[in-house]
Amino acid sequence: MKNEINLCLLADDNYIMQTIVTINSIYLNKNSNTSYKIYIILNSCSKENINMIKKLNKKNFEINIVNIDKLNDLLKFNISEISASPTAICKFYIPKILSDIDKVLYIDSDIIVKDDLIDLYNININNYYVGAVKDTCGLSRSLYKLFKKDVFYFNSGVMLMNLKKMRKDNISDKLIEYRVSGYNQLMDQDAFNFILKRKVKELPFIYNTQLCFFEDIKRFDSNMKLKVIQDYFNLSNNNSDFNEIINNAKILHYSGSLKPWNDASVIESDLWVYYYYNSLLKDNILYKKRKLKKKVGILNKIIKRLRRYKFMHNFIRKGE
Repeated sequence: MKNEINLCLLADDNYIMQTIVTINSIYLNKNSNTSYKIYIILNSCSKENINMIKKLNKKNFEINIVNIDKLNDLLKFNISEISASPTAICKFYIPKILSDIDKVLYIDSDIIVKDDLIDLYNININNYYVGAVKDTCGLSRSLYKLFKKDVFYFNSGVMLMNLKKMRKDNISDKLIEYRVSGYNQLMDQDAFNFILKRKVKELPFIYNTQLCFFEDIKRFDSNMKLKVIQDYFNLSNNNSDFNEIINNAKILHYSGSLKPWNDASVIESDLWVYYYYNSLLKDNILYKKRKLKKKVGILNKIIKRLRRYKFMHNFIRKGE
């Protein structure tokens, strides 16, 4: 097994801080004998922010800047009430942008990595477009009974990507075509699921532990049973409670609308803040600019769940 990892992130001026924190968590938890080549795809970034990103370059931790301002005309998508940047659409172009690379690990920038990523990277996906983790949306009470064992709707925040196979089958063009003409609520995730289904390898939950689900339990569904989660994600019965599931994660994903840089009550926000103050941002006081968001209203939550129910119902029917 090789100890080299190709890793990809997306960023723009609105998400530089979060990208730096994510990369810092990767560096601080890497094995000394693992070599990282990190490709940061930047859309509309200032010179100041580009220079900050370059400072992350270290021994066996190579930072490669890929500036894609020329693609701006293709990024004019606007969907209200979703927590995703239009830069996320650049995910569709990763196979073309990184044209000389056959395999890459993509991760979102609202993530903290707690362990070296070599075991994840070395998972065999030769017969798949991507390896990914189930999305927690299937655990909502309205959707759980709809999901069959062979239905796999994944979260696109962490994807082990077979770029060679994706280029061969023109996946980038198919994703854009669906994004323009298909039903989309989430910025890129719905398109990935419709186009790539049946060619996705399921990865363990530890590689994309989506904290928005545990936030929902805390705020709206305190009666959720541990056994339901264990069955859904094929988790070991050794997990004694929700906290143990979170503690065992190798990748924590602050998915959803609640983010630790805005809301101090978010689960594991202290961990995110730790990596913030152990990065090159440490001299910038976070809390002066940090306004606590109001709790998500129950009515808005119900509306969002109804929208997801409609989408997932159509997704499951088309997969039959």
